[in-house]
Amino acid sequence: MIAGADKHQDLILTALPVVFYAAAPDERLDRPWVSQNSARITGFTPEAFASDPGLWVSRLHPDDRERVLAEFLKLPPDGACTVEYRWLMADQTYRWFLDTAVFTRESGAGDRRLAGLWMDVTKRKAAEAELEASRAELERSREELRALAGKLLTVQDEERRRISRDLHDDVSQRLAVIGLELEAVYGSLRSSSSPFKRQLRAIHKQVVRLSDDLRHLAYQFHQTIVEDLGLVVALQRYVNDFVRRTGVKARFIKRRVPEFLAQDVATCLYRVAQESLGNVAAHAKASHVTLELIGSDDEIRLTVRDSGVGMDVEAVRQRSRGLGLLSMTERVRLLNGSVELRSRPGQGTEVSVRLPLTMDQP
Repeated sequence: MIAGADKHQDLILTALPVVFYAAAPDERLDRPWVSQNSARITGFTPEAFASDPGLWVSRLHPDDRERVLAEFLKLPPDGACTVEYRWLMADQTYRWFLDTAVFTRESGAGDRRLAGLWMDVTKRKAAEAELEASRAELERSREELRALAGKLLTVQDEERRRISRDLHDDVSQRLAVIGLELEAVYGSLRSSSSPFKRQLRAIHKQVVRLSDDLRHLAYQFHQTIVEDLGLVVALQRYVNDFVRRTGVKARFIKRRVPEFLAQDVATCLYRVAQESLGNVAAHAKASHVTLELIGSDDEIRLTVRDSGVGMDVEAVRQRSRGLGLLSMTERVRLLNGSVELRSRPGQGTEVSVRLPLTMDQP
């Protein structure tokens, strides 16, 4: 019966993917006994370990040896330890092993020994290394995309400035000249009641309106007021212009706004306000909107809240987002900030942006 149990035990040990061992609990950590499956897993037979008790220590990877031995030697009497390391196989290749050991006492004896199991985890370590490499590659790709996004936003701002200059310095000036010529022609006509003169006056008014629209468009493309007069003044003027153009009631609240803000922070907040109010005008069907600019010790927060029709935020996130929202989000992220969108159908929309508070010196 005992012989049969030993036979079954040997079969189990042989089939398992782990090597069992007993080791001396001293600085040598000799392994005089290992299970029968050691030859299959390590290439060394139990007899090889028995004839050379220091075999296990001698084949630890040089870069792992000191760390591994220290882990075993500091093992408390009632404790256990688990450590991973590289070990040189009989075929002269290194493989990764997971080693778990506990203290035990032999039956009828007072001597303590280490008993443990030893598992080849090379495939798992290779998978982990591959996963880590993929993560590193993904992070590199993300950094490249962030850098590209930053360059695209810079190019976009430069193109805005160029278009703004062209509209202001060329097209608007030419329209102004046309308006003056029309005014001169109108004044030269004798009859003030002729249909031609009335038609000419109507054309002149259209040219004036077109000139005003172009100036506003140039103003939208590149607003130097942020650089010239600061963020608070720029936002107040933009809110006033928003009310005049849309008829939507608006309120601008500001508290603890630093007098001097880094230019990139100020520009980012201004662009977010532009985009948010533009969305209110185009989609929200709101009767009123509130813009809040609140500073604190370490950050500044811009919130745009409207009373409009709202939206299903999850549905919006699942759909492809517009370039405006993407541009807004990217601008904020490039400054290590955050954007939060809150909305429900019929309950309006709130866009909240937080940016770390960096200060320019006066």
